[in-house]
Amino acid sequence: MKIVKKFFLIAALLMGAGIYTNAASALGLTSSLPKINQVVHAGNQQIILKYDNEFNPFRSRILLVDASGMPTLIPATTTMDYKEVKATYPLKARKYKLQWEVWTWKGDKSSGEIPFTVQ
Repeated sequence: MKIVKKFFLIAALLMGAGIYTNAASALGLTSSLPKINQVVHAGNQQIILKYDNEFNPFRSRILLVDASGMPTLIPATTTMDYKEVKATYPLKARKYKLQWEVWTWKGDKSSGEIPFTVQ
């Protein structure tokens, strides 16, 4: 019984100290290129997504969705710290949504979309 009480006491102390928290594993997008509602020129455009935490590149993806709803998987590279995704992709004049989905190494998922226009 004393071992169980010690375990819960240690667990409570660790959680109170912020060593264990689900909030720390959540991912957020800190910046993007293109930016939300940005207008860019047609042709090869750089796509960059930066996150506030490390993500698992093997489970994450970027989709480019055009106005008709047709998704295209964008091949991308990641930085060595697994916090940034980069790609260059040829874009034609139309409206797009860049849909991103990233997973932490622990299995937590974050997702969102960035609407933009190509002229």
